[in-house]
Amino acid sequence: MDNDTIAKQVYNELRCLHNLGFNNWFSKASNLLNHYNLNFCHDQNIFKITAKLTVEDKFKRDWFNSIHDSTSNPIARTYKDFKLTFGTEKYLIAINDFKMRRSLTKLRTSTHDLLIETGRHKKQKTDITERKCKTCHQLEDELHFTIQCHINNDERKILFDKLGCGGLVNTVSQTDLFCYLMNLQSRCHLKHLANFVNNSFYKRKIVVDGQVNWVFSVCLCILLLIIVVMISVSIYDIIVICILLIRYMLLLGRTNRVGSPWVEKFIRYIYKRFNVVFILHLSHSTLYESYLNILNWFYALKC
Repeated sequence: MDNDTIAKQVYNELRCLHNLGFNNWFSKASNLLNHYNLNFCHDQNIFKITAKLTVEDKFKRDWFNSIHDSTSNPIARTYKDFKLTFGTEKYLIAINDFKMRRSLTKLRTSTHDLLIETGRHKKQKTDITERKCKTCHQLEDELHFTIQCHINNDERKILFDKLGCGGLVNTVSQTDLFCYLMNLQSRCHLKHLANFVNNSFYKRKIVVDGQVNWVFSVCLCILLLIIVVMISVSIYDIIVICILLIRYMLLLGRTNRVGSPWVEKFIRYIYKRFNVVFILHLSHSTLYESYLNILNWFYALKC
């Protein structure tokens, strides 16, 4: 740049002020050059390319070191095992279904409800050795949930058959098998994996909740059914309550066949249709408010 230009004169003035101890634009630019170990080059094109590659490489190295720092990023304890390169994961583009994509993202980034993660968010942190699966009595982390847990054995067998990787189960370590699943590239295989993870999360929720609330829930359902039958004035009332009871029991079911998402949607559909008839039928009754409140309270238990 010619020394007679205004830009060059401003640059020289800022450099002089920097040398005198003032903090200005030249000072910040100089600090950046020193931070990235860059040497100023008069050829602007070469300097731009060199600076871009250097800054990008430094960012990737800092990112890689941060996810391997278990002290500052404990949530990346599993992520670091299979995330080896910086970039957008293919499953984010290949999987169009939001629920499937969200479930797989939760598993990969440890933002799920497995005890390995929820145990550290309690007021009194649960010791990591005590965060065990309620079914298998082993540490409930992402690897256990995907490769070992008995809750989703059937779903896992179907997944391995679709992926054609059943032979890997006995030939590679479970960690390597887990990393293999997390690094699938085929669009079809990624969809199968996301479907497996989504169904497994759903099934785990049903089984865990069922183990805790099963006896109480059955007694509650029977009691409410007796009360409703005693005060019912039409067949519509009994039908509605039976549908609500069925739906509630489905959420407490212990198998994926009973509590599958499509059955859940069907029960919701039937409930909405019969509820309209039910409200119209009791609209003239003095029991309307109290009766409807009981229904809404019961339905809200698991909605």
